[in-house]
Amino acid sequence: MTQQVDILLVDDHEDNLLALEAILVDPLYNLVRASSGSAALREVLKRDFALILLDVHMPDLDGYETAEMIRMRERSRETPIIFLTANYRTDAHVFRGYSVGAVDYLFKPFSPEILQSKVAVFVELFLKREALKRQRQALLHAQQELEDRVRVRTRELAEANQLLQEEVDERKRIEAERLVLLESEQRARAQAEAVNRLKDEFLATLSHELRTPLNAILGWSFLLTSGKGDHAMMERAIGVIRNNALAQSQLIEDILDVSRIIGGKLRLKLGQVRMRDVIEAALDSVSLAAQAKALTIERHIDQDIEPIVGDQDRLQQVVWNLLSNAVKFTPREGRVILRLQRRGDDEVVFAVEDTGIGIPAHFLPFVFDRFSQADPGATRRHGGLGLGMAIVRYLVELHGGTVSAESPGENLGTTFTIALPASLELDLETDRIEPGVRAAADQSIDDLTGLEGVSVLVANDEPESR
Repeated sequence: MTQQVDILLVDDHEDNLLALEAILVDPLYNLVRASSGSAALREVLKRDFALILLDVHMPDLDGYETAEMIRMRERSRETPIIFLTANYRTDAHVFRGYSVGAVDYLFKPFSPEILQSKVAVFVELFLKREALKRQRQALLHAQQELEDRVRVRTRELAEANQLLQEEVDERKRIEAERLVLLESEQRARAQAEAVNRLKDEFLATLSHELRTPLNAILGWSFLLTSGKGDHAMMERAIGVIRNNALAQSQLIEDILDVSRIIGGKLRLKLGQVRMRDVIEAALDSVSLAAQAKALTIERHIDQDIEPIVGDQDRLQQVVWNLLSNAVKFTPREGRVILRLQRRGDDEVVFAVEDTGIGIPAHFLPFVFDRFSQADPGATRRHGGLGLGMAIVRYLVELHGGTVSAESPGENLGTTFTIALPASLELDLETDRIEPGVRAAADQSIDDLTGLEGVSVLVANDEPESR
């Protein structure tokens, strides 16, 4: 015998309930009445319904509120609800009905056949769900019995194989330890090889860069001591020796700067700095190299920029590095563009743009790393240890600024941009030079016309250096 299906009819009018019962008369349906929203909630607490036919307009709880409360209960959350109404016909009311969980919304008067067919569909779905539940319960029961048998058999096998498992575990442990030791040794070996390779590459590059000016110094020194040259040759020899000695000194100074940076010993001597003067001084240093390659240098300098706070020597080192880098990597008859401008109220921006060999996209993130070169061949063609840009970044950041590099690609030029604070406060504690020594320290050697009246203390353990 087929079990009856419970259907809840909710309406505050008795005649409407009678009409629904007459339409839905069927031996399979057990029609349960509720004359209010509260009564409907009480019935929902007693049993599970296959379907709820719910009137919208009721005095105590309307249909929407009743549906919301039914949906709040876990067991009745999925129970289908069909709203019946003769008054609430607007789209807004229909939308609200669906929003509180209704599966359909019928207007009175409705066709009995339509209602019967809709109810039949939801009853059939309910019966199928119940059948699935019963099947699921049967499957769960069978699964539980199977799991019980499996547990018993597993326990028997575990007891029989306990000694064998212990031996297997011990062998696995020994093998795992061996693999860990092997991987650790391989990693250590790879790291040592990488460090040795980097050390060898650096030493090879360093020896090449130190030997290049040294060879020129030795060669021209031999010519000077041979006494075979004329006055012009002697003047040229002295100039070459001086230039190569300065190049070697600069190389060593870069290495010392990196050492100070790593050791945290690099200090700034802060003061008022005119960036226009810094740029002009750096241009004077690279002008001969630029003229030798017939480079065009364009200046776009904002003349109204006020002095900033910084270390003039270090900022000139930054600008010189950027300019010399642009000149070095720009081919003959190329162009270098300098821009100095204010950005907002807080920053002064200096940019160096060139039409040189550019930077590959994969190397841009590493351009400011120490000893980095986009192409090892570039070191041999252009010289350098790959320290200049690393020093630039550190000095700019020490001034509270930022530096960036942009390049569309190889042979498409490069733009380096530094942004420095325009309103950095002068911190006298940063400047550790005594007032009496400051004037002498600020005076350039080039400004001295002679050493008369100048006291110099020379301390060196090498007699020839003294």
